Amino acid sequence: MKEGDVVLTPLPQADGRPKNRPVVVLRTAPSLIRLGFLAVLPASSFLGSIGSISRDRHRRLLRRLAEHLLGAKP
Repeated sequence: MKEGDVVLTPLPQADGRPKNRPVVVLRTAPSLIRLGFLAVLPASSFLGSIGSISRDRHRRLLRRLAEHLLGAKP
């Protein structure tokens, strides 16, 4: 997997059962961040790549995430 890839992985739902959901790989690191909530996901849980996002969109997501974490206003 590479940065910008969209992959499927099982994520826990409100009822506690996992459901396959798409996630965007923001960084190739030991963990991933989903903007809706934070989760550590092992790469071995990925079921496969289903596409990718543009380089520009990837940069915007990283910038917006950093602003969110820092409490900055856009």
